[in-house]
Amino acid sequence: MKYRFTNVALFGALCLVCTQVGHTRLLENWPYEKLIKNSDLVVIAETVRIEPTKDTLSVPGWKEIDWAGRNTVFKVKSVIKGKAEKDQVTVLHFRINRVRGVLLINGPLLANFKEKQEYLLFLRKRQDGRFELVSGQIDPVLAVRKISLPLHMIFDEK
Repeated sequence: MKYRFTNVALFGALCLVCTQVGHTRLLENWPYEKLIKNSDLVVIAETVRIEPTKDTLSVPGWKEIDWAGRNTVFKVKSVIKGKAEKDQVTVLHFRINRVRGVLLINGPLLANFKEKQEYLLFLRKRQDGRFELVSGQIDPVLAVRKISLPLHMIFDEK
């Protein structure tokens, strides 16, 4: 009986010591049907240039983050939904410029575009004429798909 109590007490103490606090953030599910339904414009486009903007972002609960706005200009290759008024679209998105005094756990899923790369973009039109990714500014990567060449086109055997 004495050993049983000791084993249970030891197991309980071990559980308390080894337990870690879990930090989670719920992510909204964005299947293709929802992305298309909520988008004003769906395009395959190639990155032309990325420019800093003076746009700011205020996110409740993340006041320690300094956000840096970016305008990314894309050349429209193909329109899947909506109407592109020009052959280029400008997408406003953000990156983290600085985090003040805290460790950022489960942070935003930000879009990072590379020049001369093609993407499938699910966009919502803003009042200022620019677009933003339909999944929002916190997790915009959920509304972006990078388009890559098939391997046989990259490593063409002759």
